Amino acid sequence: MAPSSSFAPELAAYLQSRVATWRVLLLVLLVSGAILAASTPAPLAGYLTVPILAAVLVVQLRLWDDIADRDWDRIHHPQRLLVNSSHLQAFRGLLVASILLMAIVLLLRGPARGLLAYAVLVGLLASLYHSPLGARLSRPLRVSLVLSKYALLVLVVAAGSLAGHASWVALGLYGLLAAFEWRDDRELRAAGSLTGAATGWGLGAAIVLAVFLAG
Repeated sequence: MAPSSSFAPELAAYLQSRVATWRVLLLVLLVSGAILAASTPAPLAGYLTVPILAAVLVVQLRLWDDIADRDWDRIHHPQRLLVNSSHLQAFRGLLVASILLMAIVLLLRGPARGLLAYAVLVGLLASLYHSPLGARLSRPLRVSLVLSKYALLVLVVAAGSLAGHASWVALGLYGLLAAFEWRDDRELRAAGSLTGAATGWGLGAAIVLAVFLAG
């Protein structure tokens, strides 16, 4: 798609091409199911908020991925809209605003460990996407670490009613998505060995467990 002269049409095109897809819908359903499985029984209103928060967070992370991966996508997925976007700063501003608004929502929603888990999630992705450390990691290691974000989402949303088995649910989701990513992404497999990916999974699992125990 050619860059648009205004932001609104480009945002609509982005949402249509990168958010309104069956993969994103399936991911929201998987994350929502994991959150509910990791939670103790809650009032009906609590169950209704889970898919809403899960959907907002999944879309937020999809946008962050696409912004951070523009250099990779320029070579491997040049058809993606953000590769040649004329409104990149607006997309970045939207991402930052969504992170701040979500932090406020989690602060008001409570408890504090939900906000703590979100802070760890944001800090982890910022370091992997925008720091020299992230740039030095092999792609399998970096991608495997990035995937831990979905396990952390379980701890973020279920923070107020975490069950004792919540860490296992979060890690199970992480393992499922990591296995799918490795099988589905030929470029990932070609970029390095399974050892690098396994190292990333191990580090990601350690971060998830640390956040769970800290709460």
